[in-house]
Amino acid sequence: MIMRSATACIFFALGTSAFAQTFDVASVKPAPPDDGRGMTSVHGGPGSSDPGQVTYRNVSLMNLLGRAYPDSFRIAGPSWLDENRFDLIAKLPPDTTPEQLVPMIRNLLLDRFALKAHHEAREMAAYDLVIAKTGLKMKEAVENPDAASASSSAASGPLKLDQDGFPILAHPGMTTINTISNGLPVARLTATAQPLWRLLGMLRAATQKPVIDKTGLTGKYDFWLEYAPGGAMAVSTTPGQAELGAPSITYAIRSLGLALQDTKTTLDVLVVDHVERVPTEN
Repeated sequence: MIMRSATACIFFALGTSAFAQTFDVASVKPAPPDDGRGMTSVHGGPGSSDPGQVTYRNVSLMNLLGRAYPDSFRIAGPSWLDENRFDLIAKLPPDTTPEQLVPMIRNLLLDRFALKAHHEAREMAAYDLVIAKTGLKMKEAVENPDAASASSSAASGPLKLDQDGFPILAHPGMTTINTISNGLPVARLTATAQPLWRLLGMLRAATQKPVIDKTGLTGKYDFWLEYAPGGAMAVSTTPGQAELGAPSITYAIRSLGLALQDTKTTLDVLVVDHVERVPTEN
């Protein structure tokens, strides 16, 4: 039984984290003007071919908050959190783990953006992510020994697209580009050797609902996905309406052998009380 606790509120002194991890060196600056594709990219970090550095290009403050507070299923704050874009390049201490990277990003937000926030427990509509009845269609990634030789300069260079307009990645990572097809917005996502939690983050952003992993999948996967971003018009499940644009995300993921099922749950929400639009100097 789900207990309603929308008014429950637990305050944290977010600036006094039990962790003291910080980046060795970090540069965070407003991103250059968008080229119209709305492209974001994330490279490097623990478990990648470049474990000593993370490079986030054209990421929103909402995206960084999600990485800093991964246990919060929703972030409530000003609308511009998803509009202002930044480039973050940071050097990591040797042997940094994925778990240690989280407080590093959190401390950067506290320091450079003067973040103040608190947590609330709220009941909300959600999705369970499950394997579809048709079976899983994603391919488990095959380890590529040549991936480690990919240079960081290549990672930050111009992104190449295949003949269908999907990003081409020469190294583990996940990248989405936004484009126009038949006059309507379309998002095309490419993931190489990625764990399922990377897909969960995208699904939460696309559906604006918490998505709870019920698949039991623990591997890393290669997959491609085309869907209507945000509130853009999307086709229904009727094949004859395909000319209207890309499918909604809830329908598109069926191509991966996954499905979203409606549910309700009580989850943690990070409420942003204050954050600066522009970070302090590096």
